[in-house]
Order: sequence, then C-alpha cells, then structure tokens
Amino acid sequence: MRFRHLPQVLTFSVAFLTTGLLATAQQPPSSSRSARDVARYDGSTLVVRGNIDWLQRSDVAALREGVLKSLELREGMFAKKGDVIGELHNEVAVISAKKAKVAAESRGNLKRAEASELLAKSIVARDYNLIKSKSISTEEVEKHQAELLAAGAEILRAEEEIKLAQAEAELADRIVQEHTITAPFDGIVINVMKHEQESVRANEPVVTLGNPEVFRVTAFLPVDHSYGVKVGQEVLVRPYVAAADLPVEKSVYKGKVSMVDSEIQVIAESATRIFVEVPNVDGQLRPGLEAELTIVLNPQGANDTAKTIVIQPIQTAKP
Repeated sequence: MRFRHLPQVLTFSVAFLTTGLLATAQQPPSSSRSARDVARYDGSTLVVRGNIDWLQRSDVAALREGVLKSLELREGMFAKKGDVIGELHNEVAVISAKKAKVAAESRGNLKRAEASELLAKSIVARDYNLIKSKSISTEEVEKHQAELLAAGAEILRAEEEIKLAQAEAELADRIVQEHTITAPFDGIVINVMKHEQESVRANEPVVTLGNPEVFRVTAFLPVDHSYGVKVGQEVLVRPYVAAADLPVEKSVYKGKVSMVDSEIQVIAESATRIFVEVPNVDGQLRPGLEAELTIVLNPQGANDTAKTIVIQPIQTAKP
C-alpha cells in the first residue's frame, strides 16, 4: 500500500528534473564557482563553460476556446512551419462562415435601391416637361427631387452594408482558421499537454515545440575579458558531459556570438553573459548539455586562427 502513489511521485520527479535541466542554461555561475574559476585564458584565447538550451521553443496555444477534435502530432514528431498540429471542433464556426459569405455576396438591397433611383430620375425628368406647361405644382416637383436624393442615399447605404457584410465574412473565416492549431516554426514536439476530446481554453498551450536545428549556448565571461568579444564573432563549441565519456564530446561546432549583455552580473564576482547560436549540423547537440566555448579575443583574427586552435578541455574531475 505504501507504493500506491509511486507513479505520481516518479512523474513529478521527472518533470522537476526536466524543468531544472532546462533552467540551468539561464543561471549565472554559482557563488562557489565564479566565471573566472571555470575559465582559462592563454593571452589571446579564452575557454569558458556554458549551457546549451533551445533558441526557439514555444508553448503552442489554441486561439479559441473549444474541444480538441484531433491532434496530428505526438512527442518527437517533426512539424514544418504552418503544418497542422491539431483542430478544435469547428462545425458551428463553419456554418456561421457560410452564412456570412451569403450575406456578403447578397446584392438584393443594392439592386432595389438602384431601381428606385432610376424611377425617381425618370419622374424628375418628366417634371421638367410639366413645369414648362405649368401642369405641376412646385411642391410636387420638390417632393420628387427629394425622392431622388433619398434613392441615392439608399444606394449608398446598400453599398456600405455590403462592405460590412464582407468584413463580417472575413471575420467568420478568421474564426474558422483559429480553430486550427498550426506550427509557428519548424520544430519537433517536445511535450503534449492536451489530448483529443479534451476542453481547451483560449490561449491555453496544447503542445510544446522546439527547433532542433539551431541551439543557443549561454555562458558567463569574466568582465575584463568580455570587452574583447563582439556580436557576430565566431566561437568554437565543444559539448561536455561531466558524468560520461560520449562521442559527442569529440565534436566541435562553429557558432556565432548573438548577444553580449550590456548588464554586468554580480554573482561572486563581476561577469558578463553572452549568447552563442550554434547550428546543430549533425543532430547530436541537445538542450541541457554543457559546452566549452573557445573564443579568440582578437576579433580581427578570430576567423583566421580558429581553424588552428587545439581545444584543451577544462580539467574537471568527473564523478
């Protein structure tokens, strides 16, 4: 009986560990090991430790409230930008859109107003002949002229009603589209939060999507070295796994600095956060891995000398 809640405990533990792993990439160096403690500098080259994380990661939400009719993708499946992830029940929305389309295409009121204007014009034209023979009163002529103006106003109102109906039809079509959940970018499904026939609130996440093509490495540099790093500068990235010896650790990837933080992080010492974007060319990089970044602090010679750099791993005893 004491193991009755073991599945729930394991589920919570996995979720907690996953959340903690993804969050490590955003954390500055701990107070026990500062940016300077884990860095090595040989006069022109700086080697620091960083964390690999998603560059593009999104909780894809339903834009409308409803019930999930279908879910096309599962965890690990790939989706291209614009691909359908799932659909809400949209039967009522589709019927409303058809009704709005009929109203937008209706021209009955406009045709009736045009006919009224044509009749009013013919009456006014006849009045001019009657005026010459003094066979019609001034009041009658003025009445017919006012009816002509009213007929013109009816045409204008009918045209405005058509424009409003067209806008309503576009809105109805948009509502139908919002019952379809699509991928905002190329990526794989990391997590599925909702399943078929479950109710979904507006803007409630249905799946989590991540782009595995390019990752971001977050690192912290000693502040005195950070001024030698520029946005766009090439960086060599080598994955590092403390508790294992994996083939991915022998691979070196080329990345570029995408951001040098203008704010100094005061954690144990002054440090500067940088972001490095790294293409996942062989599909071996994964969020949560640590990485060693090799940075040539002379931006002018970075691209020329990067090919000849021999990366010496930071000596850290593995447990």
